Amino acid sequence: MSAFGNKRKIQAILDVAAHIYNFGFCEFKNQILSEPLVSLQVLPFIGKVTATHVAKNLGFDVAKADRHLTRLASSAGFTSAQDLCAHIAKLSGDPIRVVDLILWRHIEQSKSANSRLGAGLC
Repeated sequence: MSAFGNKRKIQAILDVAAHIYNFGFCEFKNQILSEPLVSLQVLPFIGKVTATHVAKNLGFDVAKADRHLTRLASSAGFTSAQDLCAHIAKLSGDPIRVVDLILWRHIEQSKSANSRLGAGLC
């Protein structure tokens, strides 16, 4: 408890372990391989957005649907971060997950540069 400090998170970890044990590791793995976003959402605390984060971390070629990329996609006229990154990936020849990372990093660096620029003005 001292590491997490949250009983619900500890319970979720135990529930995930029980789910995988009861379902069978190989069967669950095969489900994730065939339908990662749908399969991951059966786990506690894993919704639509978090499933994209987990799938990307597992190596699937998806864009994270975080608030930054979602806003960027919307402002560029795309329906989702996945659509935006897939479009750029098609044009660039890079994987979707790489485009996602480059866009996210650019957004983060821009925020950092903007905060440094404004720091001396006030």
